[in-house]
Amino acid sequence: MACGPCDVVGIAVAYIHSDMLRISHDLVEAGTVVLRLEGQVRGQWIDELRRACEDAMGEHADRRRLVLDLAEISFIDANGVALLHDLESRRVVLTNCSAFAKAQLKEVIDVRR
Repeated sequence: MACGPCDVVGIAVAYIHSDMLRISHDLVEAGTVVLRLEGQVRGQWIDELRRACEDAMGEHADRRRLVLDLAEISFIDANGVALLHDLESRRVVLTNCSAFAKAQLKEVIDVRR
């Protein structure tokens, strides 16, 4: 049975050897969804993250607030930086950015604490 993007708390996990991106989906309050990211935003996981964000925003992107929690991100490649820049331009909030990830994003994005 399929559920709407905010009906459940779920986890999507993608593995390749030690490279991994875990996306935990939490509904914080009505209209706000938090995706907690763990691991690396790189390679094929960029498309997974894009899909997870689109699913989380759903049909009501203009009324729904999406927050990406980057506290557990260990690496972001150039395509991942481009995706995060695109998401931020669509009013997605980036939060809890580690010093390492913040350095990777510094030139491109205004990262919120």
